[in-house]
Amino acid sequence: PGLGEIQKIEIDPTVGGRFTFVDRREGEDILHTGEYLEIDRPRRIVFTWSIPESSDDVSKVTIEITPKAMGCDVVLTHELKPEWVNYRKDIAGSWKKMLDALARAMDTGEEE
Repeated sequence: PGLGEIQKIEIDPTVGGRFTFVDRREGEDILHTGEYLEIDRPRRIVFTWSIPESSDDVSKVTIEITPKAMGCDVVLTHELKPEWVNYRKDIAGSWKKMLDALARAMDTGEEE
């Protein structure tokens, strides 16, 4: 699966705050929602993740950032329920594309 084009985004980046964004993939708008559970700038962020139109399931995502001499290491962990194991590679691929796009934006200062 590819990354879609963002149609709408709302973010309240505080613990207990929520985010929503809609991306368009192959002509279909997909809503993503979540709540920030932990924010420890600049090292760690934990939030819930759901796609309400696809499932009532809510998963948890943890992003850990470790400073390095020339940048940082980022470790993203998406805790999935067992019934989603067959989608693990697709989900990992989507997160990789998002992190790669973020890295390019930080390197060049340009959005895609």
